[in-house]
Amino acid sequence: MSKEEKNWRNQALCLHENPELWYQWEDYVWSTREALMSAVCAIKVCNQCPVKLLCLKEGLKDDNINYGIWGGLMPVERLRLKNMTVGQIHSPHLVRRVRKKLNDMVA
Repeated sequence: MSKEEKNWRNQALCLHENPELWYQWEDYVWSTREALMSAVCAIKVCNQCPVKLLCLKEGLKDDNINYGIWGGLMPVERLRLKNMTVGQIHSPHLVRRVRKKLNDMVA
């Protein structure tokens, strides 16, 4: 494990943000507007983060797979990613489809 991999959290943009953005929605039903807005705000931060891939790697671990937003992906997205083959991962339409549904629900 590289030094960067050990210390990635110190470089994360979410470090000084409210952690509830990444976890708050778990107490709600996914269809609530508040839950979706929280997730959208967290994902926007993740999408600008320089350590997004290291965070996603952490989020794919069994202890984290079902909780929170890691690397800009929600649990359902990470579960799908974890179960994909290499060929499927290179087909980004799946993540776009999930994100479109999320955006449609927020709008």
